[in-house]
Amino acid sequence: MNFNITLWSLFLLFGCFQAIVLAFVFAFQTSKARKANGIMTLLMLIFAVILFDHSLRLSALYESIPWGLYISDALWYLIAPLLWFYLKFRVEGVRFRMIDFLHVIPFLFFAYVYRYLPFAPNELKIAVLENYLANDSTFPFIIKLFILIMMIQMLSYLLSSLIFLHRLRKKYKETNSDNEIGEIGLLQGIIFTFTAYFLFEFSFSTFRNFNNIQNKFIENWSLVVWTFFLMILSYVIASYKGKVFEIIRWSKQKYEGLDFDVFKVNLLKFMNETSPF
Repeated sequence: MNFNITLWSLFLLFGCFQAIVLAFVFAFQTSKARKANGIMTLLMLIFAVILFDHSLRLSALYESIPWGLYISDALWYLIAPLLWFYLKFRVEGVRFRMIDFLHVIPFLFFAYVYRYLPFAPNELKIAVLENYLANDSTFPFIIKLFILIMMIQMLSYLLSSLIFLHRLRKKYKETNSDNEIGEIGLLQGIIFTFTAYFLFEFSFSTFRNFNNIQNKFIENWSLVVWTFFLMILSYVIASYKGKVFEIIRWSKQKYEGLDFDVFKVNLLKFMNETSPF
């Protein structure tokens, strides 16, 4: 087996391992947010497959593990819908509807388009990769178009998620505690950070793909950012475990269940004894 691993490939393999660990963390949570945690488990496994696939493409490992090449191309179109479903399941009261199956149509379409390559003979996979490398790592126009569609899809979902969380926070700001609103703020912070990066990635990658600007750093750094994203997620889980795995619950009234007669008596007593006015 050829273990000539580049630094880029080694870093992506680390991200793959980290994604698998996070998948197990989400899978074995016993909280009530089982659907949301299940979605995140699937999302982490997809990240693991993508990073493993691309780590092979960046080193001589593909010669020894050619079956791992091109097994992730269609999975890119599933990331954004899964993130959207995760948000819906995290927020109590937002339910899955049959119409939501429309979100997976792009993935199903591209899974059909890419159906041959993941199961192609190892020799063919190696030939495809080596032809790509021999042509200075430039994509055919149709692949550039597919990548552009994926990035538009991803950006659309990220912006929709931010709008969804903003409206939700505004709606319940007057009826819920700061702690509950803080959970929404945590989700907003994670998605906003990723959206800011992706706006840059969308602009830069589109420009370089359609102008055939290629070098190893440009080609690999965006995948490294995905690994850093997993690191950030690991930190958030370690720091805010209670806010990551539970359903976000919303009270109908901020002061629901409080005994106002007791408050009234104590307030009058305070006013009479201390004369704060």
